[in-house]
Amino acid sequence: MIEGARRKNQTFVGKRKRHDPVECLPLLWPRDPKAKRERLNLFDAWRNIAAQILDDAKEDFRLLSAVRAVFIFHSGEIVASNRQIALEAGHCADKTITRYVKRYADLGLFIVSFGNRFDGPQMVRTRT
Repeated sequence: MIEGARRKNQTFVGKRKRHDPVECLPLLWPRDPKAKRERLNLFDAWRNIAAQILDDAKEDFRLLSAVRAVFIFHSGEIVASNRQIALEAGHCADKTITRYVKRYADLGLFIVSFGNRFDGPQMVRTRT
């Protein structure tokens, strides 16, 4: 381990980090096809605020760093699989992304909804 790599007073208790869920208000995403610059500016503003919230909660930034690569700008959604997001987030485990999505939703950064889609003959559960 690198000397000084731990934060002062950092202890490990063997339990996963949890946050009390907070109410999340949806961001009014511009749907006009000509509003590309406005969407980019809005995303950048959201990302800056999200980083402040994550820092205050002493939460990991790995998922936040991958959001831009998997974000669909014309709809304001992320429909990528855990595997796709994990590859963008430094090749971490799929389960890690599942945990981070839950934590980000509890902090009010993501609104998560579930659905189903066909992947060939098989129905798979999806998350947006």
